[in-house]
Amino acid sequence: MKKVLVFAITSMLAVFALAGCSSGESAASSAPADTSASAAASASADTAASASADTAASASADAAASASASADTAASASAASSAAAPAAPADTLKVTMAAQNNSGQVFQYIADEHGFLEEEGVDVEMIYINNGTDAFQSMDAGKVDIMSTYGTGSPLIQISSGKDYTIFGGYMIIGETPCYGKPETEWTDLESFRGKKIGITRFGTPDIVLKGILHDAGLYNSPEDAEVEFVEFKTNQETLQAIANGSVDFGATATGYQLQAEALGLEIKMWPDDYWNDHSCCRMECLTSFIEDPEKQEALYRMFRAFIRAEDYLQDNKAEVVDLVVKNLDLDKATVESFVY
Repeated sequence: MKKVLVFAITSMLAVFALAGCSSGESAASSAPADTSASAAASASADTAASASADTAASASADAAASASASADTAASASAASSAAAPAAPADTLKVTMAAQNNSGQVFQYIADEHGFLEEEGVDVEMIYINNGTDAFQSMDAGKVDIMSTYGTGSPLIQISSGKDYTIFGGYMIIGETPCYGKPETEWTDLESFRGKKIGITRFGTPDIVLKGILHDAGLYNSPEDAEVEFVEFKTNQETLQAIANGSVDFGATATGYQLQAEALGLEIKMWPDDYWNDHSCCRMECLTSFIEDPEKQEALYRMFRAFIRAEDYLQDNKAEVVDLVVKNLDLDKATVESFVY
């Protein structure tokens, strides 16, 4: 179990930045997902995203070797994405992907709209499940093959509790999980957190990322040995409200809540990217038995190739992609623009 967890954490830093990151909120939460997905895709002008095309087949191998191999694959895959479309395979492989219906599966929509999935010979069926607990149960029962927008904390907690899952890909590398505060709250660097209360969403990505950053800075070794106090909330909205009413000094949420934070008079104080380069947000996970099947691995290869081509297309067509996401999801245009751009 320890090896699986170590691999999972290491793999998160090697995978490519696709779109569709969720808040990782608890099962009890009925709040909207964090819709942070494509913030990373737009923030990653250097196309950091493509780093995980090869990860699926090597999921059970050594994590460091897997990360190195995927870097080579990403370079060739990204270059190939701009080339002429390949001849479609004779067969079509199908995978089912669980996601939250109010987060941005941006690359899925692009790949479907422009025929990349068909050309690569893969049919990705989206099954929208907003409750994380229900999504994990559906994957355990074989009703879905992949989970894609359920954060980082929840999958790691499931793995550490003994679930035989493999993390093999992901949706974001930069441009996510900002930390907010009131305009008058002073923040200059990580030392500004010392002695302060920081709100986070239970099981959300900041639970992994922000605590990790502060651990490295010597401010958070454990809940009992910490220079900061973390206060958990069930939803991202509750975290923002706690900052606004002064219950906490700072708060970190999933991406996609910038407009709500602004409406409450809050401002972004720091981006984790500035301290943990290429840290991870939403991961893609599946049953280990699924990814050990060579045919399933081939389906994932094809899906990744289609998504890499979609990521390449996104770079110069963001306005079109905004309209495409609005068409696919019940989100207003301003919200979509806040994460696509």
